[in-house]
Amino acid sequence: MSEQTAPGSVPGASARPGDVVDLDALRAQRLETAPERSVVFGGKRRALVAEVPFEYAEVYRSGRRVEATRLLFVDDGDADDFFAMRPSHEDVAELVAIYNVSPGKSSAS
Repeated sequence: MSEQTAPGSVPGASARPGDVVDLDALRAQRLETAPERSVVFGGKRRALVAEVPFEYAEVYRSGRRVEATRLLFVDDGDADDFFAMRPSHEDVAELVAIYNVSPGKSSAS
């Protein structure tokens, strides 16, 4: 293995058992290349989070789709405004699609 690809050469990561994984450093590294995400609806741009929160799929699959989608907005007020305009299923599907993830099947299906 080269020095650049050796385990533990990535800031925040370690190949040795018992070492600390620095999630702050790893997240900062991911966010450096993550695109800024936003949605325009009703003529207003609303900021979206850079990464899908871990709990998103669990909340979505439990049938709480509005609550799951709210996790994607940076500002809770923006989520309120968004849902006040009664987006369609297709609108929300397009919003989720920018993350290149699928929410999966809900337990209500």
